[in-house]
Amino acid sequence: MFARPLPSSMRELRRDRNPNYHVDPPRWDWVPFEAFFRSNGLTLWTFNGTGLVPPDARTRAPDGFSYRHPDAIEGPPQYFSHMYADLCPARTIDSRDVVIRIISIDDDGLQQKQALERLATGNVASVIGNHAIPVLQWLKFENITFAVFPFLSSQDPSSTWGWEDVSDLLDSIVQMVEAVAFCQFKFVVHRDLFRGNFLSNFVGGQAASLTYLWHMQLNERAKPLRSLFPFRIYLIDFELALCFDEESDLETRFVRGIPLDNPDITYVRPVAPEMRLDVPYDAFAANVWQIGKCILMLPVDLSKISTKLSSLFSQMTSTLPGDRPTASQALASLQEIRSGLSLEQLRDNPPYRPLEDDEW
Repeated sequence: MFARPLPSSMRELRRDRNPNYHVDPPRWDWVPFEAFFRSNGLTLWTFNGTGLVPPDARTRAPDGFSYRHPDAIEGPPQYFSHMYADLCPARTIDSRDVVIRIISIDDDGLQQKQALERLATGNVASVIGNHAIPVLQWLKFENITFAVFPFLSSQDPSSTWGWEDVSDLLDSIVQMVEAVAFCQFKFVVHRDLFRGNFLSNFVGGQAASLTYLWHMQLNERAKPLRSLFPFRIYLIDFELALCFDEESDLETRFVRGIPLDNPDITYVRPVAPEMRLDVPYDAFAANVWQIGKCILMLPVDLSKISTKLSSLFSQMTSTLPGDRPTASQALASLQEIRSGLSLEQLRDNPPYRPLEDDEW
């Protein structure tokens, strides 16, 4: 495998690559680090021509981040679609699977490092209500800082598998809003809240299709899934995050423009109206808009559960930042609305709707 020189910047890792995946696979960027990681008990996954696969035939060791459904104990072969060179999966000596991410190169990426130190390192990572993906280990190679994370799953953080009832749906929504509220409690704004940045600890499901679309078409109730284990949603990817001093005044927590500052990449995810204006705006209010929009785009009609529920998320996505609740206020309102629903309402089948066409 061809070895590249060490990356000189975070932007270089996200550069446009050759459309022919075989000519320029991101895994090549990690060849210079292989010996370093082996010396730290980590073996990088290998390139199989289309993506990455585990480096050996051992099964993944249980680690609390990888629950499987009893109908799919074996599950499909593990595979990682390697799209970006700033992260790479690895296997530990005791067969746990992790994901290693390049967090900073010199001073490039220090905001991401600060956010992860504030939210995901040490005791704070296990605080109830904190859904930031925990940092298991920090490593440094020359001027490059790495964080080692648990290997989470993109399956079912929000809408892949049908919710068994309204209560199950609200559990997911509460976790997503709670994640943002805790970040803001620690004076961190994520700035890139969309479904793809919410992962879960569910790695294997039943062979039969249980997607929301299946249940919407057949009007069937989903089989129990999340209620079978301690299902947890995690917020990932703090690359665009900003940290503010906890003693700072409200007037200083303003930013300008869209989150992405790379002119080579277009930020295509929904953004609050004020983010497209060339004026300073409240970063925390914009974050509330993003999570509100993210949840409104789930494949359910919230108004059929509760008009208060749909009104809350409409308020969170208000055009005027001053009309939006804070993340903690939104979480409190969400919990109050849920507590006001009857047991019969909570046990109802979720009111599914077709997904909107979007860029996510």
